[in-house]
Amino acid sequence: MPLQLDQRAEGVLEPPFTQAGGEEERSLAGARVLLVEDNQVNQMVAKGLLDLVGVEVDVVEHGVAAIEYLSERADSLPDLVLMDIQMPVMDGYEASRRLRADSRFNNLPIIAMTANAMVQDREMATAAGMNDHIAKPVEPEQLYQVIRRYVVTVDQTKSAALEEPVEDAAVEASLANFVWSTLNYDQGLKQVGGRESLFAMVLNRFITDQSNTIELIEQAIEAEAWSEAIRYAHSLKGVAGTIGAETLQLQAADIESLLVAQDKQAIPLEPLKSALQAVVVEISAALQSEEKDDSVTTSDPAVSAGWIEPLQKLLEQVLLYDTAALDEINVLLPSARGSAIEQPLQKIRQQLEQYDFEKAQQQIEWLIEQAETVNE
Repeated sequence: MPLQLDQRAEGVLEPPFTQAGGEEERSLAGARVLLVEDNQVNQMVAKGLLDLVGVEVDVVEHGVAAIEYLSERADSLPDLVLMDIQMPVMDGYEASRRLRADSRFNNLPIIAMTANAMVQDREMATAAGMNDHIAKPVEPEQLYQVIRRYVVTVDQTKSAALEEPVEDAAVEASLANFVWSTLNYDQGLKQVGGRESLFAMVLNRFITDQSNTIELIEQAIEAEAWSEAIRYAHSLKGVAGTIGAETLQLQAADIESLLVAQDKQAIPLEPLKSALQAVVVEISAALQSEEKDDSVTTSDPAVSAGWIEPLQKLLEQVLLYDTAALDEINVLLPSARGSAIEQPLQKIRQQLEQYDFEKAQQQIEWLIEQAETVNE
């Protein structure tokens, strides 16, 4: 349940809506949100869900970066901040306290996002000046409902321009037909808004980011860096829940609880290590056939030197998982019409529409390499 309105810190904005009424139907297209989140899987899921309803999202990775971002934009603040709690450099509680100490941010809604959903966690969020709380793994409708509770005015003209995302049938068949034993596919898919292509991207990122988590926890325990060890376990718990790896999520939660006690001898990591390895192996097998069907185009497009600069700009946006990359490529395509580079750019556009930033990155890097080779 959301925090009660009468519990909110003094001077902090209360939501303009206290009853559901017609909130569920009100478009969010054009709303501006700052996402403060260090985990890239969680970034991808939140951005994917918000992009789906036309919300414009900027991302920073810790509390200090959030304060800097907002201070630089104090005259044009986003409509709302989604604030993770456990982050490096500065956590969400401290960042919220510092923002609330600055009168420029009194009316800025700050929503806590954490895999810990106990009463104590909600009370700490309230004490830090946060307006509300969303539990991870995020339920899409809960996310939208909370944002509607605080975002009053958006650009309604943008809702009419929203297009239904195009799904890749090959990706859908590859993942849905796979016999899963380590994760609940339907639950994981639900938590990314039913987007098969986004789910495939999230699973791939899970492998990249989480495969060495146990080693990181072991190193942190050995160094008695308990806060780091807890953060690693907490992050694994959250992303395991996001992808539907329920057994792994529970085991990570158990380890997180044991780490709080700071007893090296009482932390059995081997079961968690085996569970994580099983999930990684299974995801790799599920994605293997899909990757074969959606390889990078490698026929020589004879790219001219004039394309290097715009491709590098596009690559910078893709590396940041910035959805503005799709706008950028739509600007580039008319100039490519009828040329050899048109087909590769169309492929990149399709990958971006499916939130497959990693394959788009590979394609763009290859095009830049071709351009530099041809024009040496």
